[in-house]
Amino acid sequence: MPNQGIKKSLQNGLIFGLIAGLFFGLTFGLGDGLIFGLTFGLIGGLICGEQDGPIFALSSNDTKGGLTAAIEHFILRSCLTKNGDTPWNYAQFLEHAARHRFIQRTGGRYRFVHDLLRQHFAQMTPQQQVVLTQTNER
Repeated sequence: MPNQGIKKSLQNGLIFGLIAGLFFGLTFGLGDGLIFGLTFGLIGGLICGEQDGPIFALSSNDTKGGLTAAIEHFILRSCLTKNGDTPWNYAQFLEHAARHRFIQRTGGRYRFVHDLLRQHFAQMTPQQQVVLTQTNER
């Protein structure tokens, strides 16, 4: 499936983040609430625990790991699309190329069918790539 890895990463980040967030949020929220409650009274303890619990929950590494990967993936795709380097629906583009036998799909990977074409692209210098890109934009 297209983007399966990033979707699974986001899903795992949210699931484990909720579990870890609940644990850390309740633990630190109640702990801070108890400490501040003894020092500043019941109202101060409730306010402190109510504020600190969600902060600790959201700062859980499990939550940040999955969400960070998904955000970085989205930003990268947005930049590549905005610069005209790739289409937004890259999976559809690759499937179109595979249907026309320009590339070959093997499992979740794609490769050029023609060895000469693959070698040609591999040996191109950055200057030749710029010229090719500029020619295609016209």
